[in-house]
Amino acid sequence: MVFETVGDVLTNSLLQVWYAVVDFLPALISALIVFFVGWLIAVSVGKLVEQVVRALKIDQFLAK
Repeated sequence: MVFETVGDVLTNSLLQVWYAVVDFLPALISALIVFFVGWLIAVSVGKLVEQVVRALKIDQFLAK
């Protein structure tokens, strides 16, 4: 039977948590990049649609 000290158990537990965090970081960074690129695209498309609506004077047409 193998006995571990409290320090060994604590060290191993903290190492496992650290490895889990390190494994998760690339996925988190990738998700943040995708989020910000999508946000930039959404803002750009929103401005483009606003310009098209103004150019076609859709607001004035719908107001009548």
